[in-house]
Amino acid sequence: MLGLVVFNHTETPYTVQFDLLRTDGKSSRSEGPAFPKARAYSERIDIEPQEDIVNRPTMTRREDVAEARQYVVRYEVWKNNSTPTDEGHVHFFPTGDGDPDYVVFDIYSEGTLERR
Repeated sequence: MLGLVVFNHTETPYTVQFDLLRTDGKSSRSEGPAFPKARAYSERIDIEPQEDIVNRPTMTRREDVAEARQYVVRYEVWKNNSTPTDEGHVHFFPTGDGDPDYVVFDIYSEGTLERR
């Protein structure tokens, strides 16, 4: 299975909309009119701000969001759940090594999402 992880390196809360789109046009569940045959997962996730005490990024994780396979991962980011700061997509390819696969991102001061 595939999981999502986001590390917030800022003192600001963010909200990220994730959509995992299968590249073969099939899906395990049909969600929404825009991509009814390609969308395998869709969720808007609140990302908590960095913990002041330890000055380390806060980690938000979602386990088993979809089957581990090739996806286009689309995302939109909002600062304080209101101001758009970033949008884009990345391509995910599973490792195939038997370990759980994760798509991992970092949020930095500009409010941009960067894939690790």
